[in-house]
Amino acid sequence: MPKRTTTFRLSNSMVIIMMLAVFMVLIGGLFNSLYSGGSLQTSTLNTTFNRLNSTEVIFEIPEPGRLRINAGPTTLLGDASVFGLVLRSSQAQPTGTTPFQVSAAYETIFNLVNPTDPNELQLAVIFPPGQFTSAVGTLAELPFTTSVEGQFEIQALYFGSLPNNNFPPYQDYPIYIESSNILFDENGASKQVQPPSTDPNANQDPACSDGLDNDFDGETDFPDDPGCEDADDTSEVDPVGPEPMRLDIPSQYIKTLTTLSGEEQYLVILPPAQEQLQYDFQFNAEGGDSDDYVYGVKGKAPNSNGVYILENSGLHLRESGRLSGDPGKLKGGSYRYQFFVTDGQEVLNFAVQISVHDALGNPVGLRIETNIAGDEHQCFVNQLCEAFFRTSQGIPPYQYSFTGESPTGSSFLQVNAGEAFYRFVPAAEQLGEYNMIISVFDSSERKVLQGETEVETTNTASLEYTLSIETPDIETTFRFAAEPECNFLDLSAVEPTYDFFQFTCRNGIIEGSDGLVREFDALNRAEAAKVTSLIVANEDVVDQFFAPFVNLPNSSAVNYNDVTVGDWYADYVYYLFQQGIIIDNTLYRPADTLNIAEAMKLVIESYASLNPQLLADLEDITGFTEWYDPYQTVASYVDATIAFLDPAEPASRGLIAELLFKLHREYPVDKFQ
Repeated sequence: MPKRTTTFRLSNSMVIIMMLAVFMVLIGGLFNSLYSGGSLQTSTLNTTFNRLNSTEVIFEIPEPGRLRINAGPTTLLGDASVFGLVLRSSQAQPTGTTPFQVSAAYETIFNLVNPTDPNELQLAVIFPPGQFTSAVGTLAELPFTTSVEGQFEIQALYFGSLPNNNFPPYQDYPIYIESSNILFDENGASKQVQPPSTDPNANQDPACSDGLDNDFDGETDFPDDPGCEDADDTSEVDPVGPEPMRLDIPSQYIKTLTTLSGEEQYLVILPPAQEQLQYDFQFNAEGGDSDDYVYGVKGKAPNSNGVYILENSGLHLRESGRLSGDPGKLKGGSYRYQFFVTDGQEVLNFAVQISVHDALGNPVGLRIETNIAGDEHQCFVNQLCEAFFRTSQGIPPYQYSFTGESPTGSSFLQVNAGEAFYRFVPAAEQLGEYNMIISVFDSSERKVLQGETEVETTNTASLEYTLSIETPDIETTFRFAAEPECNFLDLSAVEPTYDFFQFTCRNGIIEGSDGLVREFDALNRAEAAKVTSLIVANEDVVDQFFAPFVNLPNSSAVNYNDVTVGDWYADYVYYLFQQGIIIDNTLYRPADTLNIAEAMKLVIESYASLNPQLLADLEDITGFTEWYDPYQTVASYVDATIAFLDPAEPASRGLIAELLFKLHREYPVDKFQ
């Protein structure tokens, strides 16, 4: 019967440059341990690292006391020439001082027991390139003995290529571990193998008809033991079910994310597409109950031809797993989608991110973000005048330049932390209009056409406008006095979150306190009540709802035992309660911190009540495993980087301000400036 198989995967966090490390180990030391009596074999490979991959390494025990290491077949190893392994076991002991048996066709770099740790075995070999591309091959075998349940732990595992002159190797390859053992129970515990009998009349019947419970599962022989196909079967080990489904694509395309429930989800970062060129990428999967896989987009339905049309990018996904784009429909930009694949029984969800480059193969051009609206920046004498210029896309670092007339001389434009800004208080002698051109250059070499010739040039963008310095009139003075004070002691104009907090401050949502915005502080439930209330309403509306409590003692409870009239957040909590946004309960827990998933739900659902398109997009997202998936997906519509954040992490005030700002940019509403 087939061997029972257990699957392990290597982690993304474990990138092993083993060849550099192992050459530092001193070769030497003798270790010899003899054991007489019954042999045992391991059934457990302890490994804490996981990496999704396509290169298979198989550890199996084909007979008691022998560990075999196979690899292939895989096309990924076409250029590989080095294999390294560090294996540890405090129970299983090698039978010699040169522990591994290596094919004579390979060049052994070292094969030894660590002289400072007799439980650690080290192996490194050079093999001919292409050795494992077309068929399974044996890398090495390890004879061992043990008197207790043996157990091996993989400490380092490496496939790579040797450079011409120095270490470390210039390329390593994705690895997938499979362990296959003969004698172990359903919990993975190894079982003792009866030593060969010296009695010539001993029972030599097959395991499935010898009257013994060979696999210690409580069942004996055919037909009672489920591991027996017939009475002549030589093993009672129960067959295993199918392996879990996994994506069979190179690991360099994959990033692993962790959900709140601790489950792994995969983000596939695909090779970029290019406008005016056909794009094709084929997804492949392995495992599951069958190889009849069907792919789709979560929350969407295919058309009558079994095709999912992806929003904005011009790409489409077929149920066969083919992602393609027609040249005339591809649109430059960065996109993120939620995909799934199913075999009819199991569903594997994964996210996909892809960039579409322009017609010349360049990333989408530079984008300058600024707080200047329109073609004029209006400032007033004796009042702060400031502007910032932040660049996205392209290849940093960026270089800024200024041309035109400066009201303050050559030091007008300043650069800090990759951003440009100016900040000054105009004087009366600076009244007038100034023509301004702010330009930025990135560090790439960009291809452009000049006539019929393709030339290299720097990726650049510019912003042209008029800086107008005027004398404030009475109306203007009053308007500025009525606006909230949005200059914070802990946030300068060059900080990435400056624009976000200007938006939340001027709209009265997050205004800071004592001159501090505290962008890195986690948001608690009391603060969340205020933010959520002021997204859908304003202070006057909230006060109207809270009017019945105004004349009550400060110690009076407001629907919750831990919220009283005297608490600064009581009116917001009561408003949310009246609107049905929060439910009736004994405690509100105002000091508890919100995680990112909870904060996204509050902000996005509140904002969606103001924008029908966002509400429709949110309701159109169905079929998710995790309750917070729709909110992560909506966040990816406005900025994919927000959706990559760990949903279990505390939500910072800066994240909430950024999410609100970018929601308004993509789904504008009249309520906000």
